Amino acid sequence: MSIIETIGKDRINAMREKNAPIKAITQIVAAKFKNEEIALKRPVTEEEAQAIVRKELKQTEDSLHDAKTAGRDTEEYSTQMAYLAALLPAAMQPAEIAQTVEAAAAGLGSVSKGEVMKAVMPLLKGKADGKDISAAVDAYLSSIQ
Repeated sequence: MSIIETIGKDRINAMREKNAPIKAITQIVAAKFKNEEIALKRPVTEEEAQAIVRKELKQTEDSLHDAKTAGRDTEEYSTQMAYLAALLPAAMQPAEIAQTVEAAAAGLGSVSKGEVMKAVMPLLKGKADGKDISAAVDAYLSSIQ
């Protein structure tokens, strides 16, 4: 089942069960899918849907951080983050990211962070967080110098 179908069914179930946090996040993500479809003038692909969910996960994470800083209740944000994270495929482990970085950098002549990032990002886009990739590139570059 695709992410779009899953969100639609989960939204209906959340309304029936009166689960406010899941209802709210599924409505937000469904609206973003619809807005993207309108902008693209075609249905959203699974990869685009994953990108939308990933972006919403990061926004919810930022909201959670802001709520903690302000001393507000964070249970709703935590529930929403757990739901969104469950929709996405599992992220790559740091060891896997490091192996990919080493393999991509091995084919490069001169090694700078920008060149390695340019070679690695297309390979890991959607599979790992950019911060994790950057940290792996930094670790690789410090180990060869």
